[in-house]
Amino acid sequence: MYATNAELVTYAAERGSVISLDEASALVARASTYIDVAYKFVGNPVTDEASFPRTDTGITAYDGVIPAPVRRATLMVAYDFQLGINVEFGGDRSAVTRERVSQGAIETYYSVKQDDYGSTPMAVHRPSQKILQDAGLIDGFGDMYINVVRA
Repeated sequence: MYATNAELVTYAAERGSVISLDEASALVARASTYIDVAYKFVGNPVTDEASFPRTDTGITAYDGVIPAPVRRATLMVAYDFQLGINVEFGGDRSAVTRERVSQGAIETYYSVKQDDYGSTPMAVHRPSQKILQDAGLIDGFGDMYINVVRA
């Protein structure tokens, strides 16, 4: 995860909102996953489990750590999730790629298509995008596939 639960609690409090540590845990995890999926980053990840920390970013201060711009972008996305702003889908450009019924549950796979310019239309979180671009960390946008299971 790219920010701590306490950082999100403080970030929200500074904006007049209250988030419990338990709620912060889920929001930070969801926002970190969004950051991983929404963007392609410069350099190489240290592990296969997460996009950060990275090496070979071309910015020595960002190698081997979770850069401050990534932490801030994660907090911004997590806070917007808490406010009910869903940045994970891009309106009518998300498409069902597969659906099946198994043991009474409906399993749906969604794919968010790229536009003609190669950017994902999954309601890109513009404030986090700007922070990451200004920091020189973004090398493009990711493809997003989401699996939703409903009982």
